[in-house]
Amino acid sequence: MRTNRFGLLSCLVAASLVLWTASTHAQDVIGRDGKQTVKLEWDKLDTKNYAIMYEKGLAKQVAKKISVELEDILVQYKKLFPAKQKQRFLVQLLDSQNAYEQVGGDASHPGFYSPGNRTLVLLNRPFYDLIPTTYHEAFHQYIDFYCGYDAPIPTWFNEGMASYYEGMERDENKKGKPLNPKKINVKKISLVQRKIKTRTHLPIPKLINATYQEFHEKENEILHYNQSFALVYYFMETTRARGPKAYMKELQKTKDPAKARAKMFGKFAKSEKNLKKFEAVWKAWVTKVKMVDKRR
Repeated sequence: MRTNRFGLLSCLVAASLVLWTASTHAQDVIGRDGKQTVKLEWDKLDTKNYAIMYEKGLAKQVAKKISVELEDILVQYKKLFPAKQKQRFLVQLLDSQNAYEQVGGDASHPGFYSPGNRTLVLLNRPFYDLIPTTYHEAFHQYIDFYCGYDAPIPTWFNEGMASYYEGMERDENKKGKPLNPKKINVKKISLVQRKIKTRTHLPIPKLINATYQEFHEKENEILHYNQSFALVYYFMETTRARGPKAYMKELQKTKDPAKARAKMFGKFAKSEKNLKKFEAVWKAWVTKVKMVDKRR
């Protein structure tokens, strides 16, 4: 989940940063909804590309594990979207739900990226949950940097690509067990296949034109996520990633989503009628994706 640049959550995060520097007692009733907040204390862990602040009391081994995962998935981001950075990316790793919500976290999501302070925030969870979340949310942080922090990245692409990386697995048969882009968990597509079969999927024009608020409406939020992943996965597989690379390169250059769409969809981007023709091609392809985990 990437927070809205101008949304309430970013404001909460910004406000919480002020609280960290203040002398705050455990019983001070401040913050949102009258919840009690406490002064957070941190330990630090720096890697080549990340500056990680983790809540005191959290096992250092957990922070080290996440630091390795962050560095490894960053390699995968840069294969598609290469860019050099001068500063480390900022990360906060919280050990408790209370602390996580205090800095702006939503109880329904174990992590988020805040464009306001360009910080990735994660809640300590079992690794089977925490690691995919890290891959997903760290992509939002990286692509914001890649585009220069001011490009209007369409929500479907941002979440679709983040979901793609979320499903990336390690190759257990290779030395060092590296992340392998050929091993993507495609289980999210099963919902899309059912929706296509019952003609209740989202029309492609509606999906790619959805605003941030429309995308995250509770009624269709899961479908938005899964269908965005299915659309990204289609381009990753059928164009050998050339489509997404061209899309982001154009967005980075011009900050124009319409021009970026033309680079990715080609002739299909010329009109909504053409996009519907593309939808027929995409549906035929997606319905044939086998629900076999590529880890096996």
